[in-house]
Order: sequence, then structure tokens, then C-alpha cells
Amino acid sequence: MQQKIPNPDEICKMSVAGSDFQDWKSVRVEHHWAEAWAFFRFTAVERQPNPQQFVPGQDCNITLGGEAALTGVITVRQVAYDANSHQVQLQGKSKSWYPSKSSIIKPTPTKFDGMTFQDIASQVCKPFGIQPTYKGDISSKPFKKLRVEPGENVWMFLERIARMRRIVCGSDQKGNFQFIGKGGAGQGGSTTLEEGKNILRMQCIFSVENTQSEYIMNSQSAGTDGHSGPPIAQQKSSMKGTAKAYSPLKTPNEHNVWDEDEVQLRTQHEQFWHEGDVLQAVVTLQGWKTNSPQGGSLWRVGDNVHIKSPMCPLDVELGILSAIFTQDNDTGTLTTLICVPPFLLGGESEFNMSQSGAPQDPSSYANDQAIQPSQ
Repeated sequence: MQQKIPNPDEICKMSVAGSDFQDWKSVRVEHHWAEAWAFFRFTAVERQPNPQQFVPGQDCNITLGGEAALTGVITVRQVAYDANSHQVQLQGKSKSWYPSKSSIIKPTPTKFDGMTFQDIASQVCKPFGIQPTYKGDISSKPFKKLRVEPGENVWMFLERIARMRRIVCGSDQKGNFQFIGKGGAGQGGSTTLEEGKNILRMQCIFSVENTQSEYIMNSQSAGTDGHSGPPIAQQKSSMKGTAKAYSPLKTPNEHNVWDEDEVQLRTQHEQFWHEGDVLQAVVTLQGWKTNSPQGGSLWRVGDNVHIKSPMCPLDVELGILSAIFTQDNDTGTLTTLICVPPFLLGGESEFNMSQSGAPQDPSSYANDQAIQPSQ
């Protein structure tokens, strides 16, 4: 019998110290737009050669269908066996895992007065040999006063100050931190996913549980000569939400701000994350690439997709929050995309502006008065 030639678009290869392995029993690679690292988990049965030579702590490169999918490190190896079989499982994370869990230690500064977000991220990441990447419009507004809190690790610190600049924190497939401002997502165009054509299955969730009628923040900054009085003690920002009844949310400020611009950016960040939770579509597709099985490029988080599904019903552009690539003998080669409103990722969609019922960018909300409490 002639041996079946594997489809090159369905081969997962792990390279470690000059050795390659691709004979996997199961494959799982996860990319998440707003998480500190990517993740993988592979299983293999004992054959020659076999992946038992790969051990935790080793660097690895993973390709899916010949395209770079993850640069990282093996963190866990498990072995299970009985009289008839011997199985190895490898787990790991992208290289951004190392700095994400690490404390900020001198000689890295713990005081960043007068520095921009980009300057701070470069300083904090430098000891780990990773280069922060940026997408979209990143605020260049400096922090007047800024300290690292005792016990904060790198990810906690950068995520905290990113909220003050309406920046989404994430990581890329190369193991670098990635910081996304407005317009930084949706760069890959909009591939159409359509019910009855290329969608194998889909779960669609509509929810208003996390929406509020108004998002409020009060703050104050430290007084100095020339910076004192009511303007620093009575800083307030309020932004409208879509809740249909009085339901305000007042968010405590984690950082002493300097002016009302900072208060507004922080309030907007809270508004976007709550309002962006109204719709989530979990879409499963055949293959790992955008136009499988004919070939194409890997699905990438941050890109927009156009979803058409009369059953939901949906006819809307969404952004890919997570891409989960899997393969095993039972289900074959699949990609599961978790899709959310583009503005949640730092993207936008002109198509959605003309679609009734499509989640709209909160910055476009009407500026009328928020719902008031009952008398």
C-alpha cells in the first residue's frame, strides 16, 4: 500500500538544539492578543526518533504548516506508560513568559518620573533581552510621577501603567511584548467566515451583564509649586455606557494622575473593556490557515474577520482575540477563533458603522446625558 503523503499545511514541527520533531499524536498551540505569553502542549508516542530528548528549560521554535507559530521554551515534560504504550507530553510558553513572571530588580530603575510609556517599557524589558513592539497610536504623554510598587513583576507593572494610557498589553509569536494603541489591530484585512461554507461550528454569546450606564473616575494628584488647588484635588471623568437603566460604575484609580487627560484615558480604558464584552463568537474552522485547505497564511490574533451567520444572526466584523490551533486523530486539523468587537483590541471597522446592531466603538457614543437615578 502506498504511504499517504502528509499535507504540508498540516505539519507541526518543533525544533530544539538543531533537532526537529513532527510526529505528534496531538497538537495544541494558543495565541492570545491580550495575554503575556503564547502556549503549546504536544503529545507523542514512543518511536525512533522520539521527543524524549527534549527537556524543560530548552529553547524551541514551532512552525505550523511551515509558518512561524511560536518561539519559546519547554516548561513541562510528562511521561506516562504501561505495558503496552509509552507517551510523552511537552508543554511550554513563548519567551515573554520569562520577564512576565519576573520582579523588577536594580539596576533597572524603579522610579520613572517624566518618562513616556515607550521609554519605561524599554528600560524594564532590557535586562531580559526582549524588544517591545508597538502597534497603532501609542500615547507619548510622560508620567510626571511614577514608581514600581513593592512586589510588582514586569507584567503587572506594565499592564497597570498601560491602563492609564489606553494601551492593550500582549505578546507576539516571537516571544516579544506587544503594546497596542488605537488603530493597532485589524491590519490583516477581513476574511469572510460564513455559515454553511467554511464555518464548521460556532458558539455566539450576546451579553449585557458587564455593561454600565456610566463609567466614572475621580482622582487627585500630588501638589507641587504651580500645581495645586481644586484642579488637582477634583479631577473627574465620566463616560456613557449602554445599560438601559441606571447602573454607574466608579473605578478606583491605581495610579496618582497629574491632570484630567490622564483621568479620561483611564476611564475610557474601563469603558472599552466593559462595552466590548457584549459579543463573543467562538468559531471553529478546518485547517490552520486563512484559506485552508488550498494554503494561505496562519490565522493571526488582532486581525479582523467578517462573520456571516443567519442562525445567530450575525453579519459583522469582529477582531480575533485568541487563535487556538489543534490537531489529533479524532478531530483532524482545526483552528478555533475567539472573536470580539474590534475596538476591544485597539482596532476599528468601517463596515460595522453602517450595520444595525453591530457593537460600536464607545468613542462614537452620543454625548447626551447619562441615565439618572430614580427619584
